[in-house]
Amino acid sequence: MKEKVFELIKERNGKINFRELKSKLKIDTISLENLLLELKLDGKILQVSNKYSLFPDDLLIGDVSTNLSGDKIIFYEDMRIPIAEDSFNALLFNDVVAFRINSDGKAEVVSIIDRRIKNITCEVVVEDGVKKVIPYHKNIKVSLDKSDMKELLDGDIIVVDIDVNSDDEYCNAILVKKLDIKNSPNKQEIETAISYGFLSNDYSDEYMEELAKIPREVTEGDTVNRTDFRKLRTYTTDGANTKDMDDAWSVQRLENDNIRVYVHIADVSHYVKVGSKIFERACEVTTSLYLNNTVFPMLHHILSNGICSLNQAEDRLTKTVIMDIDKDGNIYNTKVVKSVINSNKKMIYDDVDEILLDKSIPSGYEAYVDDIKLGNEAAIRIRKRMERNGMISFASDELNKKYDSDGKLISYQRMGESPARKMIEFLMIATNSEVAKFLYNSPLPGVFRIHEYPELRKINEAIRTLNQLGKRIRPLRELDSPMALQKVQKILQNDEDYQIVSSILLRHMKRARYSTINMGHFALALYFYTHFTSPIRRLPDLLVHILLDILLEEPELIEAIDLDLLRAKLDILCGHASHMSRQADSAEKEADKHSIIMEMKNHIGEEYECTIIDIGSRLRVRINSIDTWVSPKCLGTNFKYNKKKEKFYDMESNAYLNMGSKGVAVLTGVDEVNKNLKISILGLTNEKKLIRTR
Repeated sequence: MKEKVFELIKERNGKINFRELKSKLKIDTISLENLLLELKLDGKILQVSNKYSLFPDDLLIGDVSTNLSGDKIIFYEDMRIPIAEDSFNALLFNDVVAFRINSDGKAEVVSIIDRRIKNITCEVVVEDGVKKVIPYHKNIKVSLDKSDMKELLDGDIIVVDIDVNSDDEYCNAILVKKLDIKNSPNKQEIETAISYGFLSNDYSDEYMEELAKIPREVTEGDTVNRTDFRKLRTYTTDGANTKDMDDAWSVQRLENDNIRVYVHIADVSHYVKVGSKIFERACEVTTSLYLNNTVFPMLHHILSNGICSLNQAEDRLTKTVIMDIDKDGNIYNTKVVKSVINSNKKMIYDDVDEILLDKSIPSGYEAYVDDIKLGNEAAIRIRKRMERNGMISFASDELNKKYDSDGKLISYQRMGESPARKMIEFLMIATNSEVAKFLYNSPLPGVFRIHEYPELRKINEAIRTLNQLGKRIRPLRELDSPMALQKVQKILQNDEDYQIVSSILLRHMKRARYSTINMGHFALALYFYTHFTSPIRRLPDLLVHILLDILLEEPELIEAIDLDLLRAKLDILCGHASHMSRQADSAEKEADKHSIIMEMKNHIGEEYECTIIDIGSRLRVRINSIDTWVSPKCLGTNFKYNKKKEKFYDMESNAYLNMGSKGVAVLTGVDEVNKNLKISILGLTNEKKLIRTR
């Protein structure tokens, strides 16, 4: 049928619309929409308004993304192409678009091929007696049918489905539903989640019926044919507020001074079966979303916080990876078994840090100190071996936030180096790598987390940018292993602006993604890598567990499986999970920024140290741990423009405004609508003192 659709469009090139196609092919609407989408994504046909034609040779297909200044760009084969000013207006983050590159090197968007965010949230506002619909995404305008508008009231929050390719200033929209969140303390988080393609925390009747049939506790019958580790000292280690605990660990020192580590992962696939409504919903959202103090779980909280969570003093079904680690960090004698555990202690990162930094022993940890130190020794062995192999460590931009009883942000700071977090991180990395190796050597297709080699040209672009900041790094002649880039990273890692310079390197690399083809993980310097350790909150991990169920329990079924069909299905899920992972990252960053901006409303008029991150038509300035975009007009009266150098400079310090420049800024206001700070940069820092001139 797909070929018939293509041939008909080819025959009537540019002169046939959806209604005519449906009539001539005698096909239902949904099936035809899916076939047309496949042809568009394959680059075979183009839709402009409601007409279909063959895909022109001069067009390319890319994703809408954003650059460091917050401007929309086209992401195409790891190139970031600015969008022409007069191009398509109604673009959303992660839209798939057809575009051509004009003589100025900018992208002219011709058509939206696929809108990955299917629904957006809007607020109904009445101004001067006129009822308007204001979308969450401020760069688009929507119009609703008059009959729908009649039912809406001032302040209503609604979800709409918008037309993909509209020639009008306003996109036609269909009302999907009203959200009863007008007075909800989590209103902002719910709007953000839906507007980035995630479902709110509502579930179908069929989903809830399936959920009700899942047991709330482990029975002895569940433990048959499982290795019993309930007498083995076992611990979870997470943040203080974590309720969905995927992983636990145990450790023993062997006679030859090797360390045996047991990593126990929640056996979610025992409860979530392929084909169930619970599984289908997980395939749709693919990841849990954490926005400030609100969680939008991949699995209902009855599962994620209940029977699947490795709660203290409760029997839980798990899959355990057993690894022996020698003094050089090499891993031997790996085994993967189905198991049952009972966690002795829910450990908290901050408490474990106290022990590992030899500050104190928190109450309730006295009996576990030796195990904590041994687990950390195992993680350090793994980390050192990975560093010798070329692992590249990038600075984390994660925030440690605290909220009051009403969920309002009261304090935040960038997370420093945490020994406890590093311990768990490297135990999990080793586990993921060993499971990936096991899958790769099995007869089944696998799900791998891959990070491809960057292009030498792109890395040298990053090095040129870093040298403009005053660094002294030689361009690379070759990039045949991660070690070459690791040397650059090590030069920079003690820099006071490592957070910034690390991000410059990172954005010139390819994005990690999920794939059925194992291509290794460049940044981790690993030949085999997957995601296995978080099946409660990530779909790829759950898929790996499902594959392991076959390999561990029913290998005889493999001969009856259509492996090509299985790989094709996994390919689709890998692509969708990669996309949703990026959406989650963007949503979480936006939610972080919004909560900080709202907290900073209380500090208007105060001064902050700031750093210039990027210079263009707008300045990107890091202030109080977040980035804001401002016009050069925000510079104080002591700044002057040097036409010859095409740069601003501070007349009192004679310091030029460059990427990496430091100064002081006063907060003059906040822009809640566009989630931005209003600031005035008072002066730049010279080597001796901070110049501040109003």
